[in-house]
Amino acid sequence: MWQSKIYAFLIRRILGPYLTPESKARISNQSIYLSLREGTLSLSNIELDGEVITKKINSSLSSGSGDDQSECNTENNDGKNTICIKRIVVKTFNISLAFAYNSNENDDSNADCDNDDT
Repeated sequence: MWQSKIYAFLIRRILGPYLTPESKARISNQSIYLSLREGTLSLSNIELDGEVITKKINSSLSSGSGDDQSECNTENNDGKNTICIKRIVVKTFNISLAFAYNSNENDDSNADCDNDDT
């Protein structure tokens, strides 16, 4: 099913930096369930890279001080505690899909076509 391959590609692009290499490789037809009728996309048995998540959380906590908090230390150089995540396993990750249509009657995107001033 070509739709599953497209969604697997998009999921790998979006979640890829946060996934372990093994999980990236598994996101294919075996770990992805797609139902356009139901509007659901489910991923099963994915693992997030704890080191990447740790860096993101600790850089947010340090308010952009620029310190690379990749090591799992209990205290950083400022004496503040840091968070250390070793492993995150997600058994099932569900995404609801829906198309949204915004019919804005005041849309000026076709204004040049409607006016005939010549």
